[in-house]
Order: sequence, then structure tokens, then C-alpha cells
Amino acid sequence: MSTKYKGEVVMSNNIKESVIKNFLSSLLSVENKISLNDFIDRIPQAFNLSDYDEENSSTRPTEPMFEQRVRNLISHNNLPDDVDYEDGFFKKK
Repeated sequence: MSTKYKGEVVMSNNIKESVIKNFLSSLLSVENKISLNDFIDRIPQAFNLSDYDEENSSTRPTEPMFEQRVRNLISHNNLPDDVDYEDGFFKKK
């Protein structure tokens, strides 16, 4: 299965963390800040998610796998270098 991002096709069976990070940086270059929930809502609008991406996580059963990857960026302090997260919002540095 493939994932599309701005015309680029990424071959995989799930959306990669690096693609999520690039998407976040791209959004913030235009919008300056976005809430966590709004960012999570934008991902299925921008990408063709795989069935795996949309499956609920086994460790966080109330959220799909792609959402877990987004939240992991915060909890593992693995945001893009040009992005901060504070009070529920991603912001451009």
C-alpha cells in the first residue's frame, strides 16, 4: 500500500513518523500554530491511511495507530527541530 503526501508517494503499509514530522513542519510554516487535536484531524484529510494506520493501538486502545505516532512525537520529545509543543499546541520556533 502507498501513502500520498503532496503528490509524493511513500511506499509502506503505514504512515511513517518522518512523514508526520514533515507534514507538521509544512503546516506550521503557513499557520504558525496548530492544536494537537486539529493536527490529528488533518492527517486523514491529507493522507491515504492504511488499514493498519486506522486500527486501534494495542497499548492505547482508544486511539488509532497514526494518532499514537503523533502523540509519541510529544512523549518521546521527538518533534522536528523547528517545532515546540506547549499547552496542547504545536508552534513554530
